[in-house]
Amino acid sequence: MKKTIEEKRKDVLEVAIKLFAEKGYEATTMAEIAKLANVGFGTVATYFENKENLLLKCVEEPMADFLEEVLRFNTQPNDYEEEIHQMTLKHFQLFSEKRLYLLLLIHVTSQWEKYMKPYLIANKAAREMSDKFEQLIQNGQREGKLAEANANVLAISYISLLLGLFLSNTDQFSESALKLYAENATRLFGLQ
Repeated sequence: MKKTIEEKRKDVLEVAIKLFAEKGYEATTMAEIAKLANVGFGTVATYFENKENLLLKCVEEPMADFLEEVLRFNTQPNDYEEEIHQMTLKHFQLFSEKRLYLLLLIHVTSQWEKYMKPYLIANKAAREMSDKFEQLIQNGQREGKLAEANANVLAISYISLLLGLFLSNTDQFSESALKLYAENATRLFGLQ
C-alpha cells in the first residue's frame, strides 16, 4: 500500500529525530535521512526546505503532545500523595518512551547559540513544566501536605532527575525499575 504524504512526512521526522539525537545535527545529512525514511531527497526538501528547518520541526512538532502528557496532572488534588505517585510513574514511563526525543532536546539546548529557534521552543517547554511542578508543590505546602522547601529548586531537581536518568543510561528500564525510580522521585516533592 502506498504511503500518504502525511505518513511519509512523519517517517522523515522520526528518522531525523533518531539520527540527530544519535549522531548529532552536523554529522547527519538530508540524503541519509531520505534514504532511511525510504523517500527521495527531493521529498525531504519539499516537506522541510532545508536541514535547519527540519531540525526546528523535529523539536517543535512533537513538543505539543509531549508537553501535554507531562503537564497532565492536578496541581490541587484531593490526595497529594496519590497524585504525585501517579504523576511520577507516568513521567518515568513517558521519558523512557521518548528517550531519543529527549536526547535531541539536550543536543539543541547544550548548543543553544547554534540552534536558537529550537532552543527557544525547548526552553519554553522546560519553563512550563517547572512552573506547573512548582505550583503543585506550593499548593501542597500551603495545605500542609508537602514539606516546606524551595518549590522552584524542587521542581528543577525533579526535571533534572528525569532527564539525567534517561540520558545517562542506554538500557531500557523494566516496568519494575521505572516504578522504583518513580517511587523514590516522589521524595523530592516533600511528601509528609
